[in-house]
Amino acid sequence: MKEYIMLKDLAGHLHLNKGDNVYVTSDVKQLLYDCIQHEDDTDLNILIDGIIDIIGPDATLVFPTFNWAFCKGEP
Repeated sequence: MKEYIMLKDLAGHLHLNKGDNVYVTSDVKQLLYDCIQHEDDTDLNILIDGIIDIIGPDATLVFPTFNWAFCKGEP
């Protein structure tokens, strides 16, 4: 069994560096489940802030999103 890493410490284990361009694509259900199981915080902004702290202001952090507007015929 792997050792649990607290959400506040997780970004430090992702092998990120200052200036990196990071593209995050993820299903966070398992991450949130693990946080709950270990009575950890479930605010994912903690992880996002940790990533930003590491990569810095000159890097790029991308989260692809989909808002269903295309399915409604909106441009």
